[in-house]
Amino acid sequence: NIVNNQNGKISSANGFTLAANTLQNTDGSVISDKALIVRIGQQLANIRGVISGKGVELSASVFDNQQGGRLTSSGALQLNASQVINSAGSIASSGDSVLTATGALINQGGEVLSNAGLNVTSASLDNRQNGRVTGNGVVLKTGTFDNRQGGRLSSNGTLHLNADQLLNNNGSLASSGASTLTTTGATVNQGGELLSDASLTLTSASLDNSQKGGIAGKGVTVKTGAFDNQQSGSLTSTGALQLTAGQVNNSAAGRIASAMALTATVTGLDQFNDGQLYSNSDVSLNLSNGVLNNQNGLITAPGQLLLKNLNIVNNQNGKISSADGFTLAANMLQNIDGSVISDKALIVRIDQQLSNIRGVVSGNGVVLSAGVFDNQQGGRLTSTGALQLNARQVNNNAGSIASSGVSALSITDSIVNQGGKLLSDAALTLTSGSLDNSQNGHIAANGVQVDTGVFDNQQGGRLASTGALLLMAGPVNNTAGSMASVGDSDLTSTGVLINQGGEMLSDTSLSLTSASLDNSQKGRIAGKGVTVKTGAFDNQQSGSLTSTGALQVTAGQVNNSTAGRIASAMALTATVTGLDQFNDGQLYSNSNVSLDLSNGVLNNHNGLITAPGQLLLKNLNIVNNQNGKISSANGFTLAANTLQNTDGSVISD
Repeated sequence: NIVNNQNGKISSANGFTLAANTLQNTDGSVISDKALIVRIGQQLANIRGVISGKGVELSASVFDNQQGGRLTSSGALQLNASQVINSAGSIASSGDSVLTATGALINQGGEVLSNAGLNVTSASLDNRQNGRVTGNGVVLKTGTFDNRQGGRLSSNGTLHLNADQLLNNNGSLASSGASTLTTTGATVNQGGELLSDASLTLTSASLDNSQKGGIAGKGVTVKTGAFDNQQSGSLTSTGALQLTAGQVNNSAAGRIASAMALTATVTGLDQFNDGQLYSNSDVSLNLSNGVLNNQNGLITAPGQLLLKNLNIVNNQNGKISSADGFTLAANMLQNIDGSVISDKALIVRIDQQLSNIRGVVSGNGVVLSAGVFDNQQGGRLTSTGALQLNARQVNNNAGSIASSGVSALSITDSIVNQGGKLLSDAALTLTSGSLDNSQNGHIAANGVQVDTGVFDNQQGGRLASTGALLLMAGPVNNTAGSMASVGDSDLTSTGVLINQGGEMLSDTSLSLTSASLDNSQKGRIAGKGVTVKTGAFDNQQSGSLTSTGALQVTAGQVNNSTAGRIASAMALTATVTGLDQFNDGQLYSNSNVSLDLSNGVLNNHNGLITAPGQLLLKNLNIVNNQNGKISSANGFTLAANTLQNTDGSVISD
């Protein structure tokens, strides 16, 4: 009934059975050299005691094995109890071990060991304070598994855990074989480790791997709800990695990484402050239309990078990159001081705003579309191949958009390029609602075509082509600006074209068409064969319209006064409604000059009209040549309604 074996010894060289209501074995020993069966109806106290046999079956209501108690078997071990207290105790076997506790199994600072298989079933398991559970193949089924504060669950073979909840703060679960960990509730691994030398599968309602928690295996699958991996948490695989989770917090130096393919499907990902998600192979990231915060974070793959179902992406000071081509499609992208880089083709599709202030978007062939593309303050959009940009609005102030290949920009509204650069080593085509290239903006390519509304190129703006230049615009302001081409230049403005102090130059032919033209204040228009068609033409104050070839001018009233120059090396043909050359205005050619005044007024007061070849004057009405000179080396005819030639000269050789 009641057995008190305190400091006592019950032993046999043969197997035996001890059955009682209670057994007090504190500091005592129950030992068999062969099989041992112990059946206790109520409590078995084995504090600092020893129960040992070669094959042991023990059952009790309460088994108290704490404070150095030892239950050992050199063969198999079977333990059944309502409650097991093994704090600082030892339960060990050389053979297979089966432990069943319908209540709690308390193993604080204790050890449950098997050199063979170990199967543990309990309502709960407390393995804190450096508790140790290990076997050569371990199966554990429990409620709450508390493995905190140095607790260790390990297997030299496979490891299977089924629990309601796992608390593994600063604890360890490890296996040399495949590991399957399942909790119906939370898994908390703050500062702990879940490790496998083979595959690892973890399923939980939520997962906290923060505070330097580590989860690693050779092929890892994680299925969970909210996943907290911040503060240097680490989820890694030397094989493939599959992650299915809700919101993932991988911030503050969190790591999600694999040697082989990484596949993640989450509802949101926060990588603020050095969070990293990467693979040495391919990466597939599905955000399920959630938010990606990669601020100061990293997402990279040397292989394929597949980004799916992005919504809002914050990549401020972050990096998203791949050695392969990839597509980034989202509702919004914040890339301030960040980088989106591909060594191959890159496609970026942003429904609303893409902010690339001081950021980098780069690839070998880039297609970018956005509602608003903000690339100012040192932002860079570059392509080592072709570049295609489609947007409603672009702000490239002090930014750079450049390509080695053909560049095509289509902007439905405005593009502002003040102090910015639009460059291509090949051809560049730009279509926009309006274009502001002022304040030292620079547009250059080997062949440029611009189709826009209002074009502001003043104050150091430059539009240049090493090939042909084609401009179709509404009003153009080129005050102190420059438009130049090595090839043919065709400039058309449906409104006012202002070139005060500016230059429009071509090494070959130049054709200019506008509603009116202001080339005053030392403005310069020049080419090798120039054609100008405009309305009112203001060329005063040292304005210059010249051609090293022929020059054709069709205009309304022309103001060429105050040192204005209209001149050509070859034939000059001008059809105007009036010409004012007061105060040193000059119209001349090194060949022939044909001037049709359309019955308008010619004011050549202190001016010059001359040609070494033929001088043809048509449809003159009133001519004021006071102190002026009209001359030709050939004969010519001057026919007008009135001629004022006071102190002037009309001379033919």
